[in-house]
Amino acid sequence: MFKGSKSLWNVDYVVPNLPDGNYEIYFTATDTVGNQMTTSTNFTVDNTPPTITARITPNKLKYIDFSRPMVSIIAQSSSDAKEIHSYLEDGSKGNLNYSNDHWMGQLNFPYLIPLGTYDVKLRVYDYAGNEGETTVMYYVYKNLNVKNPLTKPSEPGSLNNEPVDGSLSTESSIGGSNDVTTGSSDASTDDPAGTDGSFFLKLLLEVLLILDDLLTILFFFSVASLFIWAFLAVLGLLGFFTGLFVLFAIVVIVIGVFLVIFAIYKLYNR
Repeated sequence: MFKGSKSLWNVDYVVPNLPDGNYEIYFTATDTVGNQMTTSTNFTVDNTPPTITARITPNKLKYIDFSRPMVSIIAQSSSDAKEIHSYLEDGSKGNLNYSNDHWMGQLNFPYLIPLGTYDVKLRVYDYAGNEGETTVMYYVYKNLNVKNPLTKPSEPGSLNNEPVDGSLSTESSIGGSNDVTTGSSDASTDDPAGTDGSFFLKLLLEVLLILDDLLTILFFFSVASLFIWAFLAVLGLLGFFTGLFVLFAIVVIVIGVFLVIFAIYKLYNR
């Protein structure tokens, strides 16, 4: 022990290799005439990694979904857990927040996700710096009838024989190890040449997914302008009553087309 500034004393103490537990260390001060006083302080030895269990919900996602729900990760960990981080396969990192006796984080996904089985790695750290780890998985299945859908590059096999809603176990418990419960990891291989024309379909999907809000606004604006122009033109050429009848027929045809498109959309998004 050596004396620092003023009356402050410092000590560097190397903790021996001790089992986990609470320990007490004593300090005795002696003045120049031999008077002594003893005090103590406590410290904790913790070499045990924290445990963690987690689940992801929903764990089955559609290949293409314009109303994709928020995906949540819910985890339970040791009482000494300090923080939990999530790591996606694309390298992005997130944090889980503690509330109401559990840890929770949310993931946002785009409208279009390549088919396959994906891992989300979770790492928990306690106050002593120990680390525990687990993995949860989610599964992207084909809900759109495209012959060569986008596929996760590292995914082997084929999804064509998989059930539509898939089946996947997503819960595991680990303390300092990396064992996981795995589910189905089949996926279809993509055709880069796009010989059946699906390359252009996928390109169109990508463009529409990026610009869908703008295109929707422009589409409805254009349709409204077209109807106004058609209404005025028909009234000028055929007269009021005849023009109104023709316009009504056009509206019925357009609504019928929209109903057919909606029925096809629902068929492919069951």
